[in-house]
Amino acid sequence: MDSAYKMWNTLKQNFAQPDDTRVCNLQYILGNITEGTRSVDAYFIELKGFWEEMRNYSPLLHCECGSCNPVCFKKYSNQYHKDMVFRFLNGLNESLVAIRSQIILMDPIPALDKVYSLKLREKSQRNVMIQP
Repeated sequence: MDSAYKMWNTLKQNFAQPDDTRVCNLQYILGNITEGTRSVDAYFIELKGFWEEMRNYSPLLHCECGSCNPVCFKKYSNQYHKDMVFRFLNGLNESLVAIRSQIILMDPIPALDKVYSLKLREKSQRNVMIQP
């Protein structure tokens, strides 16, 4: 058990170090990535991959004192997830302005996976309406 613990700590020290250069690069990528000519699936998966990598280098902040109000963290977490939804919506092609507006007007803003699902349904409905 002791050797596994030491091995885990060694791995953690080697690979969990903050890398501000990579964080800066990831923020740039996330700010500029769009759906473009790809499928919504490819766009969504790429975004999720970069967000996951970002969380590895820069995890959500949390209080370490233990006496803080968890409601504060919940508000922070909710805003973080809302920002992810907005980033996803802002990268969608302009043909989906209507659904973007509808989602932004929802209260509360749905979770990212729900927004992705709504986007897929909208695209599906458009394909059905286009076919004779």
